[in-house]
Amino acid sequence: MAQGEIHKELINKLSNIYPLTVQDLRTTNSLLRKANIGVENLDDIEIEELQDILGVDNIISVKVQFTVKTQESAVTSVGTTNTKKPAAIGSTVKTETAIYKYKIHFDLYKNGVQTYTKSREPVFNTQDAWLDGITYLLKRSPIYSK
Repeated sequence: MAQGEIHKELINKLSNIYPLTVQDLRTTNSLLRKANIGVENLDDIEIEELQDILGVDNIISVKVQFTVKTQESAVTSVGTTNTKKPAAIGSTVKTETAIYKYKIHFDLYKNGVQTYTKSREPVFNTQDAWLDGITYLLKRSPIYSK
């Protein structure tokens, strides 16, 4: 999922990274599968070897670390009925909120050399804030032009 979202973001920004092109996601995944490279061992492969396998000059590497915390809150309201025999009534509403904390590492390699590296923690703690953080880093990378 993350790979697809990042690919889509790059495709959406093609005019800003011209003259570079973005390799089709199916091609990338097929070439990695043929080389027996999966998510679990991707970090074990040297960048130069990945570039050879994929047939590309540039590689963008993005790693997203995250934690999710749940915050619970409850609101209780109490009142009485307006009859001759007062009776207490009340209700409690409980809510649960997920708080996402991300750290994004963005690296750009050209011909096997790391030319750009940045990390960022998105401002917001929403579920999709990681993509905003990646977009922010992409826009500040050397391949991006306004």
